This record gives sequence, structure tokens and C-alpha cells, in this order.
Amino acid sequence: MTLLRLRIYQPAFWLYVVVLVFVLSQVVIAQSTPKFKPGELFSLGEKALEERAYKTALAHYN
Repeated sequence: MTLLRLRIYQPAFWLYVVVLVFVLSQVVIAQSTPKFKPGELFSLGEKALEERAYKTALAHYN
């Protein structure tokens, strides 16, 4: 028990814990985000820009 008590008060122990929690959170975030194929995000952006331009033009001329 004294060995564990000594380790808890060392800064390296807390650094290890913080890094471990950070890495695990990044893994969880990476697993939960949707995957895109290369170029798919760009085409989604293009489509959104075309729709926005179309709606702006409609609103302007109506």
C-alpha cells in the first residue's frame, strides 16, 4: 500500500493518467464520427454552395 501511495504523489503518475484518458477519448471520438471517402467532403461542400447560390438567386429575383 505504501508503494501505491508513493506513486500517486509523483507527477509522472498523473501525467500518465492524463495522457491515457486523452488517448482513450480520442479513440472514442474517432469511432463515433462518420467516415468520408476522399473527395466526398469537397463534393458535399460544392453541392451546398450550389444550393445556397440557387436559393439566393431565387430570393433576389422573386
